[in-house]
Amino acid sequence: MSDIVLKELKKEVKEAGFFVIIADDTKDTSKKEQVVIAIRYCLHGGIHEEFIGVEEAGGLDALGLKRTILNQLGKFGVSLDNCVGPGYDGASVVSGHLSGLQALIRDINPRAYYVHCFAHRLNLVLVDASKSVSVLSKVIRVYRSRYNFITSNVVHKKWVEHQTQQELTIMEFGRLSDTRWSCSARQINMIGLRLPTLINVLKDVASIDMNAQRRTDAKGFLSQLDAAFIRNIHLLATVPSVCKFASDMLQSKTNDLGRAMGLIKSNARCKNQK
Repeated sequence: MSDIVLKELKKEVKEAGFFVIIADDTKDTSKKEQVVIAIRYCLHGGIHEEFIGVEEAGGLDALGLKRTILNQLGKFGVSLDNCVGPGYDGASVVSGHLSGLQALIRDINPRAYYVHCFAHRLNLVLVDASKSVSVLSKVIRVYRSRYNFITSNVVHKKWVEHQTQQELTIMEFGRLSDTRWSCSARQINMIGLRLPTLINVLKDVASIDMNAQRRTDAKGFLSQLDAAFIRNIHLLATVPSVCKFASDMLQSKTNDLGRAMGLIKSNARCKNQK
C-alpha cells in the first residue's frame, strides 16, 4: 500500500516540476535519531505537503544529514536538482552558510535556498521573550519546579480522581519544551481552566496524605498559588492562545510565504493591542 501511495506522489511531484523538502530529526523510543522528511509542491493551483519517509540518521553532522536526505530522495525517485527551498529548523548544523547542511545542499543545487521554518522561528522568539517578562517567567518557573511532584503516582491519581468526580474532561500536566512555545501555551491554559481543581488536590494532599514529604511539598505549592499568581494566570491566558493560533497556522499544509508573513505581522499587531 505504501509503495502505491509513494508511486502516485512521485507522479504528482514530477508533474509539478519543482518541490521543497522539509526535514527534521527526532528520537524514537529506542533513543535513535531519525530524520523525518516531507515534500511540498504546487500542482493545479493547490499546495500539497506529503510525508515521504523516515530514516535513521547517518550522522548528526551536516554531512550525515545530507547523506540521509539524498538517500531518502533517491528512494523516492526525485532529483535534488528540482528542489527550490529546503526547510529546516535554525540549528547551526543545518543553517550554517559555510559548512552547514544548507551550504552542502546548495553546492549541489544553487537554487535550493534554505528557509528557516516560520513556526520554529516564532516559537524561539516567544520562548526567549517569555524569559524577559517577569510575570510569565515566574508562572513557568513555578510550573517547572512542581512538575515532578504533581505528576508523581500518588498526586496524579488524586488529580485524575478530582476531575472525574467533577465530571470534567481529564487534563494532564505535560513537560514544557525549551523550543516549543505551544507546550507552554497549552499548560498555562490548562492551569487556568483547572486551577480550582488543582488547589483542592493540593489541600487534600497537604491535610491527609500519610507521607510527610508530600504534605510539605503540597503546602509549599499552595503557598505559591497566591492571589498574584492566580491573577497572572488569567491575564496570561489570552496571549498564549493568540500565539498558539499563529504557530498552528504557520504549520498549515496550505500556507505559503506571503500568508506566513501576513500572519506574523497581524499577530504582532494583535499582541500590541493586548
